[in-house]
Amino acid sequence: MIRYKKGNFRLTNLLRVRGSVFPQSLHLAFWCGAMSAAFKIMEMHKWYGADLFFANVLNNNSAYSSFSVLIGFLVIFRTQQAYSRFWDSCKYVKTMQAEFFVTGANLVAFCRHPDTNKQSESVEVLHFQHVLIRLLSLLHAVCLMQLHGKESTIHPEVIDPHGLDLESLIAIGNEECKVELLVQWVQCLTVDGIQTGVCTIPAPILSRIFQNLSNGLAAFYNAYRVTEVPYPFPYMQSTEVLLLAHYIVTPMVICNFTISPGWSFIFSFLVVFTLLSLNRIACELEDPFGTDPNDLDMDEMQGEMNKRLLLLMKPSSGRLPVLSELAQLEWNNAREAANAKFPVTAKHITTRLSHVLTHMRETTTECSIGSLALARKTRAVGSEVSRKVTGQLSNSENLQPLLSMTSETRIGLAPTFECEEDDSTGQGCDP
Repeated sequence: MIRYKKGNFRLTNLLRVRGSVFPQSLHLAFWCGAMSAAFKIMEMHKWYGADLFFANVLNNNSAYSSFSVLIGFLVIFRTQQAYSRFWDSCKYVKTMQAEFFVTGANLVAFCRHPDTNKQSESVEVLHFQHVLIRLLSLLHAVCLMQLHGKESTIHPEVIDPHGLDLESLIAIGNEECKVELLVQWVQCLTVDGIQTGVCTIPAPILSRIFQNLSNGLAAFYNAYRVTEVPYPFPYMQSTEVLLLAHYIVTPMVICNFTISPGWSFIFSFLVVFTLLSLNRIACELEDPFGTDPNDLDMDEMQGEMNKRLLLLMKPSSGRLPVLSELAQLEWNNAREAANAKFPVTAKHITTRLSHVLTHMRETTTECSIGSLALARKTRAVGSEVSRKVTGQLSNSENLQPLLSMTSETRIGLAPTFECEEDDSTGQGCDP
């Protein structure tokens, strides 16, 4: 799919050749205009009785106008149908992506509190999640390959396919209904997760997983309808034949109603160029799952899906945000704080750090003399946090660097410490 900058009459858009329908239309329209100009020259010089021939071709342009209107109606109808097929395909593919991702996100979230023993809990959950992510990535790739056609030449990237057992990979390669097989595997994986205690969510909520899978499969079938059912052949044949007839008649008719070869060329060129361009647009949009520049980018869609699935395996996706000590809990204060901008910039982080460090200094002041070493450690931690955030925000203006911090140095959480009793004074601190 071609990405372009939006705007009126941008020179880069007007002169772009890749993905444009103009080159083929210009080629045919030029020869049509050239023939019309040649006929006009023959008529003006009365070569081979051309003046009498073109004078008797058409005395009234109403017949040609009606024929041109009919051709225009057929071409516009075909263009509208192609445009509808293109956008329906985009809608169904995006719906399929959303349903498959929600399936994975829900199942990963349902694994947060497994009903297994402590020794095997982490191993079983991790195994379940990794198999799920690989199956969903493979399912999405197989769907795109089937949408491309039976003789697909695309090879979307899949998340670690060799991480699955060889027998499963052989079964997928030999199976004709690959999409249905992978959907069944995901359902069986979910049922096994319930049996082993990995997924302990109540049944009414867990049933949503099967509904998401069915919705994704239904969206795939709707998108596959565009690939499997082409534009009706009678419409296509009638449009192409009438365009060819119009292409042959136009030079002679335009020659009869113009006064010079130049005008014959211009009007013949414009009429043929307009109709051919509209027809070429319809041909480009009828099959959005091909390999043309204007078709949907399968590799890009697979990459986006893989990126979203890998997000589910990051530690930051399982981290729950908590309120900081600066959170406004009263309604009036919260209303004033609602004007804060997002994403948070370096200035906002610096201001917040100053508040946090001030709070930490006030807290450590209340400690006893025996906990001065702990106070120094607290201030050192705050300084380290400040340097870390400032360095990371020099390259990024968002909150992602904060999510990678450890729990001891996370910004916004009120620090808690376990103070040990000092040997010299026998006192402790209670921050």
